[in-house]
Amino acid sequence: MERYGTARDYASLSVAARLAAGLLVMERWLLLVGIHDEQVGRFVEHLWAWLAVTPDTFAAWNAQSGNDVYPVALGHELPDRLVGVCRDARVPSQDLAEMINRVGEVLYFSMFGAFDDAGVLGELIGLERVAGQYGLGLPAAPLFATSPVTARHGWGGRRVLHHRWHPVSGRCVHSHG
Repeated sequence: MERYGTARDYASLSVAARLAAGLLVMERWLLLVGIHDEQVGRFVEHLWAWLAVTPDTFAAWNAQSGNDVYPVALGHELPDRLVGVCRDARVPSQDLAEMINRVGEVLYFSMFGAFDDAGVLGELIGLERVAGQYGLGLPAAPLFATSPVTARHGWGGRRVLHHRWHPVSGRCVHSHG
C-alpha cells in the first residue's frame, strides 16, 4: 500500500473492494498506534473472512460475531476495557471506536437490506478521515478494479480480494501475550 487514493475513488468499486481497503487501513492504523488487542484482532479477522463467505457458510460466519467489539461496529460505546487499551497506547478512544464502527459499517450498512452505495461510501470516507489524522490513506482504488460496483448488485467479487489482499495484510493486530 505505497500509493494512496481517496474514498471517492472507490465510487465505482464494490462493498467487497471498499471493505478490503478499509481493513488494510485499519490494520496499518492499529500497528501504527500500538493497539494490540485479541478481540479487536478477531473482529478484523471476522470481517476479512466475510470476503470468502458463500451462501452455504454465511450462517456459520454470522454466528461467530460475538465479542465486545461487534456492538461498537454497530454504533455502541467502546467498552471500558478498550478505553483502557487506548489510554495505555495514548490514543484517543473515540478514534478506535470510529475506526471499528466505520470499517464494520462498510459491510454491515447494507448487509440485511438493499445495497446503499452512498451510505457505504460515506462510511469509507469517515474511515479515511480518521486514518488521515495519522498520516494514513486508502490504497489506490485501481488495485481493487477486479471488484466493480456493478458486480453482484454492488457486493462485488469477494473471493479474489480475500486471496489477494488478506495474506499480505500481516494479521499483526492480535495480542501475543
